[in-house]
Amino acid sequence: MLEKRKLGKSHGSLELETDGLSKMDNLMLLQLNFVHLRGSYKDFPDKLRWLCLHGFPLKSIPSDLPMKNLVALDMSYSKIESFGMFYSDLQQLGSRQNMITSSSKNDKLLGSLKILDLSYCYQLCTLGGFYELPSLERLIVIQCISLQEISDSIEWCDELVFIDMSYCQNVEKLLRPLRKLHNVKRLLLDGCISGESQIKEMDIDSLGRFNVKNMDINSQTSSIGSSSLSTHDYRYDVYLCSGSDTRFSFTDQLHKALINENLDTFLGNSEIHTGEAESAIKASRISVIVLSRDYPSQTWQLEELVLILEQHRRFGQFVIPIFYHVERNDVSKQLNSFGDAMANHEQMMEAETDEDERRIWAQRIELWKKELAIVAGLKGKEANDRLETVIVHEVISDIKRQLGVDSRIPSPDFIGQGYNVRFISSWLIDKSTHTTEILTIEGMDGIGKTSLARHIYDMHSRLFQRSIFIEDINRKWQELQKKFCSDISKITSIQEDDISLYSSTIEKAFASKKFFLVLDDVHSPDQLDALLGHEGFHPGSKIIITTTNLSLTERCALFKQNHTKWLLNGLNETSSLQLLRFHAFNILPEEGYKLIKPGHKLVSEKLAKLCKGHPLALKVVGRCLRDRDVTKWEEYIEKLEEEETDFVIQKALRISFDSLPSQNDKELFKHIACFFVGMDKDYTETIMKACGIRIVLGIKNLIDRHLLTSGQNQFMMHQLVQEMGRDVVRQESPNKPWERSRLWSDEESFMVLKQEKGKENTLGLNLDIRKLEKKKLNYGSLELETDEFSKMENLMLLQLNYVRPLNGSYENFTEELRWLCMHGFPLESIPLDLPMKNLVALDMSYSNITSFDMHYSNLQRPTNRKRSFVSFSKEKTLLGSLKILNLSFSYRLCSLGDFSRIPKLERLILTSCTSLVEISDTIDKCNELVLVDLTYCYKLKKLPGSIGMSKKIETLLLDGCNFDES
Repeated sequence: MLEKRKLGKSHGSLELETDGLSKMDNLMLLQLNFVHLRGSYKDFPDKLRWLCLHGFPLKSIPSDLPMKNLVALDMSYSKIESFGMFYSDLQQLGSRQNMITSSSKNDKLLGSLKILDLSYCYQLCTLGGFYELPSLERLIVIQCISLQEISDSIEWCDELVFIDMSYCQNVEKLLRPLRKLHNVKRLLLDGCISGESQIKEMDIDSLGRFNVKNMDINSQTSSIGSSSLSTHDYRYDVYLCSGSDTRFSFTDQLHKALINENLDTFLGNSEIHTGEAESAIKASRISVIVLSRDYPSQTWQLEELVLILEQHRRFGQFVIPIFYHVERNDVSKQLNSFGDAMANHEQMMEAETDEDERRIWAQRIELWKKELAIVAGLKGKEANDRLETVIVHEVISDIKRQLGVDSRIPSPDFIGQGYNVRFISSWLIDKSTHTTEILTIEGMDGIGKTSLARHIYDMHSRLFQRSIFIEDINRKWQELQKKFCSDISKITSIQEDDISLYSSTIEKAFASKKFFLVLDDVHSPDQLDALLGHEGFHPGSKIIITTTNLSLTERCALFKQNHTKWLLNGLNETSSLQLLRFHAFNILPEEGYKLIKPGHKLVSEKLAKLCKGHPLALKVVGRCLRDRDVTKWEEYIEKLEEEETDFVIQKALRISFDSLPSQNDKELFKHIACFFVGMDKDYTETIMKACGIRIVLGIKNLIDRHLLTSGQNQFMMHQLVQEMGRDVVRQESPNKPWERSRLWSDEESFMVLKQEKGKENTLGLNLDIRKLEKKKLNYGSLELETDEFSKMENLMLLQLNYVRPLNGSYENFTEELRWLCMHGFPLESIPLDLPMKNLVALDMSYSNITSFDMHYSNLQRPTNRKRSFVSFSKEKTLLGSLKILNLSFSYRLCSLGDFSRIPKLERLILTSCTSLVEISDTIDKCNELVLVDLTYCYKLKKLPGSIGMSKKIETLLLDGCNFDES
């Protein structure tokens, strides 16, 4: 490595002869920054793999430079005006005519090149001759502000997956040739404001022509976020830099505060090597820049700014500028102290006698001014006339928010939990042992185990290479194994039933990296075996498990490792009263209770004691009695006092349900409790609306009473709340399930279908035949007849998973159906006599369907089966109300046709339909379509050309697709 700028004038002439490299036959890595060379470039060794020539002084590439083995070429900050890898455009200097090598034009001059970086080449106008770069994968042209043209020959770059054109000003013209690329995954256009309309057009309108696998077009820099599965090798949370005038005052105060908040911080200073600073900046999630009066006086600080903003542009690093007693306008336009500093740098440039050095100075000053203008435009903090402690607090809050760490005052839900938080946090960050450690949080349902584990996870997950939180395992652990396997290993091609392969893949992933894993609500060793395997973990991994099963640790081999038990008890009387009063009166403990009326003080004390320190009961009771008079409180107390102590929580939840203001809210609650816990929020809302439920106010009322939570676009319920909701339905007819409104138990559903009794009250039914088979109970034949559904005239919600072919005519199904879920549907197409006109959601995932075509000629007709089919008019729209169609994991599905029969379709989900080869152009008839998921449909070679006509599409998922170029 050689950088001319870092050598003093005592070295004499700094010009180099190219023949100085002629004997370095084995040289593969060469960095010559801001160097002027004399002689023929053919003296460069043939074995070069990496060539970095920052500040390259010529206007184009010398033709005699050996490049056939280069895989990375970096000519940032150079004088290049055009990059065209064809001989007529290569550098032909008169004094070197006889030195230029002769080559066949058929040779690929840069046939091995994978990375080309021409960033900050302010004179670069054109890029061409890409047929000489067939292996190119990454093209980086950041802030090439003069770039006017990219040749159409870029379509020859079949391997190109990444293009960074940040801050290139003529983006509309430059984007046109990129339409012919078919493998690009990421296109960065940060700062290309003039190209915004073009970007929007490419997102939708040109997708039919821009055949990409997984295109991610970024038009603005995004924040870091808090992905729990981040694999970036960050070593620091924060990189902090400042001028010397604040180094021992404000910056020191901020640095100490960051350390005290357990934020790993690297403090930049003049004593560290440039390479060390660059490495630290790249290894940091966030950079904080204290812009003071002295900041621009030192060139190393300005170079530090250049490095930080490059990370900001290229990788989305979050940057917080602090304007410490300077104005934004001074920074942006270089006025006052910033103007004086720039003038001093320009004087040093003018005093430079070496022409090359003076030219380099001019380039750097121009770049510093541009970067100062950019940083002045970022959102930051102004220190003028403000307390420094307030600024420090705000900066730390912003950093924690970006890192996904809760920086607020601890939630009132954690009243009385301080000691638990401190103990588990201390255990988690203890690095004294290098083995895997496990901690189990044990306690009764509703005591706060999940909330505590989630809080600990949010506080500390960033400290580990991989962090995963798996919630609610007991209710859905069998479905979770596949998703968990995909999350930790990034493998999505395993077939659904290949349990042994799942376990093997999970075990290998755990052995390879240090994990922080939280498993919530584990009930049995079988669940742990399925999710964790038996092979152990990478040293230093930490596992937290929440459970109500106190004997779990005695029956599982996993707990033979370093294991800590932590029993979570109820709150003491003081904390119980504080939590109840917060939810009832919205008053925090530290605010005191002077505003509470004397009557409310007495009844709240009595009610808090009745709840026996149970957090969920206290929250639900408090929300239920918010803004109620003392009389209502006394009625509530009387009802609870009637109940045995062990059932107080169940009674409290039931009273909260009874207090719901309308029958609409109660029906909504029962629907979700019986069928939709853990399901997609938008999916559930669409179905509920079709059932005549008013959802906006209804959902708000349920959330206000702690009967429902909404997170990660799912509706969730505490298990005790769900059981209460199901018990409400059970009490409609305790001994006669066929008279109930909803059936969710597989055993009861199957029994009711087999009985010749009234089913007129049934609104919803769930049955999974595979679960019955696994229980190996004596049910006799598990086959069903369609006429067993004939008396369910009011049935709106039906889930029949993995049933065998139904005997009889599907016309026996009611026309009232709004939701039909038939996972593992056994037929090859849809029976034409199935009443579907009112369906809004059809889910036939994991089915045997080979084609989905709403033409009557293509629908399922009887073959060697006793079935009577009704006749229909061809003009009738079969699925005229359908909004959601899910055929995911239907491995035999080959084609989808005639979308004209589904005019209201909004969401089309075809994940892992691995045989799908054709989607009809009639998809443009779906005017309401907003989401299309074609993830891992790898046999689908092209999108229907008409998809560009679907103006409402917001999300098009194409991960794992392999489109042909066309």
